[in-house]
Amino acid sequence: MVNDGSKDQTGEILANLISQYPIHVITHRFNRGLGETIRDGFEYVASIAEPEDILFRMDCDDTHEPKYMPGMIDKIKAGYEVVIASRYAPGEVKSD
Repeated sequence: MVNDGSKDQTGEILANLISQYPIHVITHRFNRGLGETIRDGFEYVASIAEPEDILFRMDCDDTHEPKYMPGMIDKIKAGYEVVIASRYAPGEVKSD
């Protein structure tokens, strides 16, 4: 998880989550923007990932729906190397 210079209680919430779950948080002291935040997260995951791991990149502001993840995992298991959820691309993956 990358905390991109949040000025609210995000740091406190993450500190609590770290004590409960095995998560790693990269913290930017100031907002660096989406591009650097995504890059830092991907670089960290690439350094620790196993070949069978699946990476999801999601915003934490409720704009990305986790309900689509099972259908995306099905596509990966069917042989796709990359699956992208987009509100602009035609077609959809449905999950039950």
